[in-house]
Amino acid sequence: MKKSEYEIQAERFLRDNGAKMTISHIHDEYGNWKCSSMTGGYLYRVRIDRNGKSWSFEFSDCRANYQTTNRPSKYDVLACIEKYDPAGDVWDFAKEFGYEIGDRESYKRTEKIYKAVCREYRNVERMFGDCLEELREIA
Repeated sequence: MKKSEYEIQAERFLRDNGAKMTISHIHDEYGNWKCSSMTGGYLYRVRIDRNGKSWSFEFSDCRANYQTTNRPSKYDVLACIEKYDPAGDVWDFAKEFGYEIGDRESYKRTEKIYKAVCREYRNVERMFGDCLEELREIA
């Protein structure tokens, strides 16, 4: 199958910046989210190595892609990771991304997402801080 221009761009970015990415299928995760009209998805372990540092995280893809033999590409991963600092606090984050906080439960849910986004951005910055602008062009 011919690679898209996006996939070529992502592979070039990784190569030119001395990074290696591996994507491994972990297991199915049924019933956690919906993809098209089907429930469930497939969970992958992504590992990025660069300059003596590594970062490992989970990446989900829909079951429909797996059933049609479409697997997440390096482009898919690089396009999805957080490349901008979610500066501010939970309230700023909620306002920026349209989260409704009406009670303690919705605040806790939004706070959990906000903290996960902050962690992800710190890892992206740690791995690619010197070439972050170039990485942002991949999205």
